[in-house]
Amino acid sequence: AADALSSQPALLQPFAEAAPQCREPERLANLLVETIAPLIPPDTAPPYPAQALAALCDLLTDGVIHLGAAGRILAEITKTGESPAEIVVRLGLAQVSDTAFLEETAETALRNNPALVQAYLGGKTKALQALMGKLMAATDGRANPQRAAEILAKKLSEKA
Repeated sequence: AADALSSQPALLQPFAEAAPQCREPERLANLLVETIAPLIPPDTAPPYPAQALAALCDLLTDGVIHLGAAGRILAEITKTGESPAEIVVRLGLAQVSDTAFLEETAETALRNNPALVQAYLGGKTKALQALMGKLMAATDGRANPQRAAEILAKKLSEKA
C-alpha cells in the first residue's frame, strides 16, 4: 500500500494527517488507495476530515464494520458530516460476530440448501461460496465474513 500511496500524491496529505490518529496506518493506506481513491477524481484530495478517516480505519481494525460498509459510510460522511461511529449506529452497519447467532444462521443456510451442501461434500468447493452468500444474505450482509466462514466450514466438516 505504501508504494501505491506514494504514487498518488493527492492521498499523501490526508494520510499524513490521519495516520497519527489511527491504530493501524497500514490499514489506513489500504483504505485510501483501494476504497477512497476510486471514488474521487484522479489527483484530487479526499473530501473527508482526517479525524473521520482515522475513525473509519479504527472501526475496520476493531472489526466493527467490514470493508464493504466503508463506501456507504464515506457517502454518508459527505452527505451528513456525521462521524463514522454515528453512521454505523444510525444505519445498523455493525458486523455481527455473535457465535451463537452465526452458528444458528449457518445451520439454517445448510438446512435450506441441501443441494449446495451435497455439492460441497461431493468436492465442488465453489458451493462453499454459494453457501456463504446465503448466510450473508440472511444477515443482510452484516455477518463478520471471517467468523461466518469459519463457522460454516466447521458445520460442513461435521456433515462430512
